[in-house]
Amino acid sequence: MVNGLSVLLVGLGTGVEIPAVINVDSVSPDSGSVYGGQLVTLTGVGFDPEGSTVTLNAADCAVTEITETQV
Repeated sequence: MVNGLSVLLVGLGTGVEIPAVINVDSVSPDSGSVYGGQLVTLTGVGFDPEGSTVTLNAADCAVTEITETQV
């Protein structure tokens, strides 16, 4: 959810899953080609620099850089 809280299940490798809360404040750009190839930046809080993945419209995205506040 953009501009609100989202819940993401995070696997710990132990068979246990815990909820992690992230907040996406913005997605830039807000549109792009249907053929892909556009660099997209997500800004917010709660991203995991060690293991976040991004899926947009059912397509997995290659994550090139990630911090706790930006993907």
